[in-house]
Amino acid sequence: MQNAEVLKIRSFNRFYTKTIGLVDRYYLNTPYTLIQLRVLYETRYSSDCTARKIVKTLQLDEGYLSRLIDSFVKDGLLQKNRSEKDGRIFYISLTQKGQEFVEMLDEKANESIGKLISHLAIDELKAVTQAMETITKYLSTESYD
Repeated sequence: MQNAEVLKIRSFNRFYTKTIGLVDRYYLNTPYTLIQLRVLYETRYSSDCTARKIVKTLQLDEGYLSRLIDSFVKDGLLQKNRSEKDGRIFYISLTQKGQEFVEMLDEKANESIGKLISHLAIDELKAVTQAMETITKYLSTESYD
């Protein structure tokens, strides 16, 4: 492994995570961390969402995820419904309040990225997005939307 490339990648990671606010304690000026918001996001965009699906997708500890889900249920953002076929399985979905919250988050995230790229010329924006597509292509083992 080439040490110079590893250092460049680590440097870029530090730059990018700081630039888009991933190192902030609370993401997008919400009372939640990025990982908490990712749980809501996965719930919204996963059909027949279960804790097991989220654990697999986000590689979270099951106990930690269970506590997150319970806190979101308490906050009125998520609901759990027992499977009719297998009583051990609970399907997780957003409540109306949760749906509205995630939609607001999407808008805030879009605005944040919009501000970040607002100074770029069209050709610069294309170069940035193309570079991101290239990074995703070479480093991904699965697809992300």
